[in-house]
Amino acid sequence: MVGFRKVFILKEKWLLIVDSLYIGVEASLALLKALLTSDPPGSELALSAAITRFNLVLQLGERHFGLGRSEQAARRLGIPEELVRVRHAVAHGGMPGKQELTRATEAATGWVIHNFWKKEMEEAKEFASGQCD
Repeated sequence: MVGFRKVFILKEKWLLIVDSLYIGVEASLALLKALLTSDPPGSELALSAAITRFNLVLQLGERHFGLGRSEQAARRLGIPEELVRVRHAVAHGGMPGKQELTRATEAATGWVIHNFWKKEMEEAKEFASGQCD
């Protein structure tokens, strides 16, 4: 019976992180694809598309915290305001230059690595060592 309880608890934890798991993977893929594999690598179109996909993180934050604005979600999630500004410019006109798009994409990638992948790695290590409840 104890085994079933542990499986149930793990399933419940997994359900709680499904949104962040999807968002982390989706954002990572879009950002890395723009920086590494677009044709040509780092094209303005690929970079702006990646910043737009990164907006999923803000949308999740807005929904999770019950916030009405991207700026509020960004502050709560520790996302630099510059990313919100660049994403807004991409979505609503006033396309930033390639250098600014590249900086924003690199900053978004760093945020995803620090706030998503490091946490996932720590949890995987805890689970593998049997420390996870």
